[in-house]
Amino acid sequence: MEEEIVFKQSAFKHGINEQDIRNAFKQRMFDHELSGEENRYLLLGLACDGSPLEIMYNVLDGDVINVFHAMKFRKNYFTLLRTRDTK
Repeated sequence: MEEEIVFKQSAFKHGINEQDIRNAFKQRMFDHELSGEENRYLLLGLACDGSPLEIMYNVLDGDVINVFHAMKFRKNYFTLLRTRDTK
């Protein structure tokens, strides 16, 4: 079953489209709640063309994903991926 995803207009501020965001959820490399932030998550995943994206979202009503930020992956997140690979 596919996750229900809704989008705030701010999710498109950096030119990332809905299809690429949905693909990043399918091709996720990292997906965790932000430290010290209740119900705010960071997802690192791949756009349709394979380029890495960073996405921030929260969960509404227990099961609806509300994406409010999406942009091209910033290099400082490579540390998170390396940490994940060593666990």
